[in-house]
Amino acid sequence: MDGILLENVTFRYGEEKQTVLENIDLFIGKGEFVTILGANGSGKSTLSSLMNGIVLPTEGRVTVDGMDVTDESKILDIRKKVGHVFQDPDNQIVSSVVEEDVAFGPENLGIPQQEIQERVTDALSEVGMLDYRLKSTYDLSGGQKQRIAIAGILAMHPDYIVLDEPTAMLDPDGRKTVLEIVKDINRRGVTIILITHFMDEVIMSDRTVVLSKGHVVKTGTPREILTDTELLEKNNLEAPTAARLAALLRERGAMLGGSIMTKEEFVKEFDKL
Repeated sequence: MDGILLENVTFRYGEEKQTVLENIDLFIGKGEFVTILGANGSGKSTLSSLMNGIVLPTEGRVTVDGMDVTDESKILDIRKKVGHVFQDPDNQIVSSVVEEDVAFGPENLGIPQQEIQERVTDALSEVGMLDYRLKSTYDLSGGQKQRIAIAGILAMHPDYIVLDEPTAMLDPDGRKTVLEIVKDINRRGVTIILITHFMDEVIMSDRTVVLSKGHVVKTGTPREILTDTELLEKNNLEAPTAARLAALLRERGAMLGGSIMTKEEFVKEFDKL
């Protein structure tokens, strides 16, 4: 089956075998844009690391296009298919020169040199960093470093990209740029799994999975999730301001129509009152 499949997955670590994830069942299909939403300590990062075998399940099974992540003979093929972008780009950048850093992944896959150069050029163009190809990675801003980290993954031509809180350390402009790049990547058919706690990032996905204390508590469309203020508050997540305000006004008798998720939707419905 094509896709990333987690079947009854549990993950424990340490001498005390602390449970981080328990009985996770999840399928992510080709071409989807899925956000994994959860508060700190919910198990989001561990879940992302299971998807390409960075960590292995204690119980259950994780497969990528039918390949089991515990099968050592398949792990290189899995890593080719599933790229991983970390929260801190400094943990992912390995070279002092931009183009050398982006070329690192394809070189380790044994790609011919001419093709590597083409891939590097294409990847840097896609993230808007081609003019920086000969620059030092040490001189880049946080947002630029994250774009280089994404380019390094793109140069490996993955089918899936897992992004673990990729904008958490960026300023608003950096966040906006990275998210636009991520959306463009998804539009050309690459599956995106975005780990986040930012509600505005959830809005742009096809499907959202809410994780709390190591369990999947709900899966649905962004609208179904973000307008469920009770669910979000119960799991230490803050609902969008528009949704919270709409819920408060409804409690006080306001006849606000629709399921309000954004500021624009709130203003539109409020004007009808």
